[in-house]
Amino acid sequence: MQELLHQFEEQFETPEDCYSFLLQIKWPGGFECPRCSHRQCYVIATRKLPLYECRDCRYQASLISGTVMEKSRTSLRKWLLALYLFTHPSIDGLNAVRLAECLKVTYKTAWSMLHKIRQAVSQFDDAKPLDGKVDVIVTPYCRPLLGSLEPHPKESPVIVGANLNEASNEASVIKMKIAERSMLRATNACFLFPQGEQWFTSCHSSETASVTYIRKPIDYRPQTIVLRQLAKQAQKWMARLYRGISGPHLQSYLDEFCFRYNSRSPKHNQNESSFHHLCAASLLHSRKIS
Repeated sequence: MQELLHQFEEQFETPEDCYSFLLQIKWPGGFECPRCSHRQCYVIATRKLPLYECRDCRYQASLISGTVMEKSRTSLRKWLLALYLFTHPSIDGLNAVRLAECLKVTYKTAWSMLHKIRQAVSQFDDAKPLDGKVDVIVTPYCRPLLGSLEPHPKESPVIVGANLNEASNEASVIKMKIAERSMLRATNACFLFPQGEQWFTSCHSSETASVTYIRKPIDYRPQTIVLRQLAKQAQKWMARLYRGISGPHLQSYLDEFCFRYNSRSPKHNQNESSFHHLCAASLLHSRKIS
């Protein structure tokens, strides 16, 4: 960990280095007004973080307005360090206790930062639909009752979709989304109703994707085995790093697992690191201002 902190400090020696880096990511082609998209602005440099005033509509925006860092008292440098550690290939997961120690902040602050970072990860995941040939199954998150197809009350049915290599059956890009109970048969939690299939296809795959749903509860095809193994890997990963996750936060941790897995994929854009991708997702967390 000390080596990673040293590497970060070499790249971002001063707060100005952090600011310039994020400025290039947020507005790579120069300033663009969040309200009217005008490209020219006045710079108000009387604050710690400069304000950019649109020359057309006079809207004032800062580098962190509308992002996960907005209204945060934590310094920009600590935010960047959190993103750097979160995405570094040598770190398989980052919990609030560990982040609090690295940033020298309270557990509450570290937890809040990670929660916001995972929101950005989820938005990034939703913006990247599966493409090409996609195989999909439904599998329970939690150990199912032996010999029963009926879902246990504590189970969370998860839709697992992936691009599988036809030769090796290895997954290159994956998605895991929690299914609503209304999407599933009451007597077979591994079977999606047509509206459930339509939801996953329209929301999480591209228009050109070829999506195949594996509907049998017991299926020993290689594709099924690989997809179930991925779901088990996600569950073991959460149990090891976070002592298990359930309830309303489960989806964000599933998205984090997929983000980490996909970052190692050959299909991942190697010209930009996961750090760049997540910084961009964190900065582009904003919406158009009305």
